[in-house]
Amino acid sequence: MNLRYWIQRADLSVTDFPPVDAEGACRAYAAHNWRAELRWREELDHKRKEQCQPGIGLCMGRNHLQSDPRQTMSCSSNTVKKESSWD
Repeated sequence: MNLRYWIQRADLSVTDFPPVDAEGACRAYAAHNWRAELRWREELDHKRKEQCQPGIGLCMGRNHLQSDPRQTMSCSSNTVKKESSWD
């Protein structure tokens, strides 16, 4: 199973990544520094600059999932486990 994924940054920029399997998607989610991303969003907001909620998006065929780090998201595979809730 190949999942395309992207990370949307607080400044509205989006970085696309090569397709990965489910374990690779979990690694990508676990590796990103969401706390720093949320702090950056607050800084941009304070400076009254355009900003958005950062997040990760996954796509397999026509099915899409997009989540932001404020939501509780659990990601697990045989080797990678990560759960976050940044509220």
